[in-house]
Amino acid sequence: MPRRRVDEEGLRLWVSGLPGWKRRALEVLVEEGRPVTTGEVLERLLGEGHETTLSALYNFLSRLERKGLVRSLKVFMTNKRAWRLTQQGEALKEALARG
Repeated sequence: MPRRRVDEEGLRLWVSGLPGWKRRALEVLVEEGRPVTTGEVLERLLGEGHETTLSALYNFLSRLERKGLVRSLKVFMTNKRAWRLTQQGEALKEALARG
């Protein structure tokens, strides 16, 4: 978990410059409000016409986890991961709404 709090202004600037599929992936996490598997997020993205791969999505979410914005959970007895926002990730909701 990061030692510093997330700078909300910097977060808004970062969100405003994200490619469409990354922004939409974050919106899916915010909308669901429950842990969502990587595959579920990918299905939503591909169904809406965004072009990405499972590995690109997984790497993006993993980097956010290292920054403390999301948390992953292992799905019992599978190789799947589910993702949800952390307390610091709650700032993403406001950044996405404004961005």
